[in-house]
Amino acid sequence: MEKDRNGILDILRVLCSMFIIMIHTNNNNKLLFFCANTVGRLAVPIFMIITGYYYFRNPSSKKKKVTIKKLLWLWFVWQVVYIPRGILAVRNDSSLDILAKFLKGFVGSSIFYSGSWYLIATVFGLIIVDKLRLKKHYYVMTSISLFILLFDLFSTNYMYVMPIGNSMSHIIEVVNPHSTIITGVLWMSLSLFIANNINSLKKICNVVTLMTSFLLLVLEYCFVHYNNFYSINNDMYFTLPIVVVVLFVLLQKHTYTMAYRHSIYLRNLSSLVFFAHFGVISLSKFINFQKFSLALFIFVVILSFLVSMVTIKLSRFQRFKFIEYIY
Repeated sequence: MEKDRNGILDILRVLCSMFIIMIHTNNNNKLLFFCANTVGRLAVPIFMIITGYYYFRNPSSKKKKVTIKKLLWLWFVWQVVYIPRGILAVRNDSSLDILAKFLKGFVGSSIFYSGSWYLIATVFGLIIVDKLRLKKHYYVMTSISLFILLFDLFSTNYMYVMPIGNSMSHIIEVVNPHSTIITGVLWMSLSLFIANNINSLKKICNVVTLMTSFLLLVLEYCFVHYNNFYSINNDMYFTLPIVVVVLFVLLQKHTYTMAYRHSIYLRNLSSLVFFAHFGVISLSKFINFQKFSLALFIFVVILSFLVSMVTIKLSRFQRFKFIEYIY
């Protein structure tokens, strides 16, 4: 008999993949911009927290190798898939700029697709946090995580609190230091914290706690935008880690049982949508969506899901079994 599985986190993965599309398609629509920069900012941290939590719940060297190998393979294979996209993106750049962008891809967003940083950040964070866990350096881990939180805050939503000139702010916005491997340490350390304290956290995380923390996130969003503190990057808020932890723990308290194959299908679908939407966005540039980004969002969501579902369907045929390696 086929076993059942709690599919609530797999449903969340699918929603998060849509939130990420929203982040990348919200330029000219005020409602999308608000949603992308509040609830949408939960998406990447949730993906990392899920990976970290299920590792730290029962850590082992074998499990770590398998997880890292899988993430690095996905990082590599999608770099290859998007080589044409990368070439088009840098075709007018100087050789030095191309080299700099290429090297940046090993610690952050690549020239082929910007989502690459999430994979290597998860790997880096997992390695560092697990080493600190094994040595029981929890105070060091906490200190590093707080530093990274502040670093991310002052390179995104609070960048213009600092007395920096236009040239320095431009460099920070171009480099995107928050979208690099260091941010993985923050979310992996929170994953470990959740795994170690899940029962205590379940007692304090409820719907009221979630609504309160999300309201604080929205108020913080209004505060930074009203005061024009933010840069073009709006990734980090003081309240974001709180909302992410409360949401994840709250979902751990509830179950939505579904057939194992359906749950795995949703997990695979969310991964493919995450990767495929970068190509769909590139395709959308041939259609005039500049003045109405809601249409762009809908277009990218529908086509990304269709491409992903067809890809999964093809991978079930024996001759196309190799396609499974891309998700």
